[in-house]
Amino acid sequence: MEPETVWDFTAWLLFVYFFALLALVLSYCKRDYYCKLKKPPYCSNAYVLYFFWFFAYILLAWSAYRIWALGGWNQNYVALLIFIAHVIVLHMWYFIFFVTYELFISFIWCVVISVVAIANFVAFILIDLLAALLLIPYFILLLISTWIFYEIYCFNTNFVYHSTSTPHNHLISNNLNQKPDLFNHKDLKFISAEDLNKYSQI
Repeated sequence: MEPETVWDFTAWLLFVYFFALLALVLSYCKRDYYCKLKKPPYCSNAYVLYFFWFFAYILLAWSAYRIWALGGWNQNYVALLIFIAHVIVLHMWYFIFFVTYELFISFIWCVVISVVAIANFVAFILIDLLAALLLIPYFILLLISTWIFYEIYCFNTNFVYHSTSTPHNHLISNNLNQKPDLFNHKDLKFISAEDLNKYSQI
């Protein structure tokens, strides 16, 4: 590889991993939320998927680099813009899931990611077959992750999370027979809609 070629590939790699790093930090900071969710037995530790995503991101960057090398912005700006939008949309899911705690919207966003990913594949295959084929491992991981999250959503349709950062939210104690201690964060927990109704009757 020539130095310019190495730099171009590295630039796309850094672009992809920049968003991946933000997502990783966010998921780590909010790991307690994910741990409290009910999950199917086979995905008790979904963080294993991160290992496979690491290599999938390398293929994503390589795919974008090939499109860049075959014409750059002048000839392939549409395909490259779709790729950039695809990466951004993909990582917006982490914000929706870990910040808003909206499981249904998070699942709908998985569908949005799939649609954008298909558009990305079509845009790339019209320019370079290998660039499109490099996206296939990513598609497989996306399909697996979407299915896993669909099952998580089904397991937690009545799941409610109340953050202490919102003053209008109710604070629920682990012991539903007593009022929670507002100054003891250990009393707070993730609750289901049934528990919330039970507490409201106290």
